[in-house]
Amino acid sequence: MTKLTLDVILNNLYISFLTPYYKFNLIKSDPNDNKFLNYAVIANAKFIMTEDRHFVADTVWKNKQSQLKAINTILSL
Repeated sequence: MTKLTLDVILNNLYISFLTPYYKFNLIKSDPNDNKFLNYAVIANAKFIMTEDRHFVADTVWKNKQSQLKAINTILSL
């Protein structure tokens, strides 16, 4: 990564650096995918868009603040 690219990322108003404080183990078939779920939860994401087969299109995870849904295409919205 070039210094210019790194500067753009670090100074972008729409980028936040977050530390996951949730450590879920909801994706049993590929535990490595849980990191994406952890970050989505702390970012208050509504959707995770992925073609990863371990994220099921109709999987919904609910917490007190939001509803998180895994989708595989924009047409699923």
